[in-house]
Amino acid sequence: MYRNRRYDQPVLQLPLMFFAVILILLTFSDRQSPEYAMPLLLPLSVLAAVELDQLRRGAAAFLNWFGLMTFGFFGLLIWAGWAAMNFGWLKHSWLAGRVISAHITCRMFRCWRPCVRW
Repeated sequence: MYRNRRYDQPVLQLPLMFFAVILILLTFSDRQSPEYAMPLLLPLSVLAAVELDQLRRGAAAFLNWFGLMTFGFFGLLIWAGWAAMNFGWLKHSWLAGRVISAHITCRMFRCWRPCVRW
């Protein structure tokens, strides 16, 4: 962002203002805790997303690949968990007897009633 110096574009003004206001408020605050700086991540991520178009081709391809693999893996993990809860795979698998006890699983999800309608 510093290299291009395009601060007058509307796509950058709102995140920069949000970042500046939060930074000023945190500077003059009497409470010192890292949790109070968490709202700074939102404008920083928006600013980073705006500058993605300026990346070199290899870096952009790596970010694309990393995002697809990461979110694809977690999507499959969530889908497999949903299917295991609905079809009762944890009760009958070898994993249930060794790592995840069926008793603990039933206690954790005692209000969950699987229902799949075709």
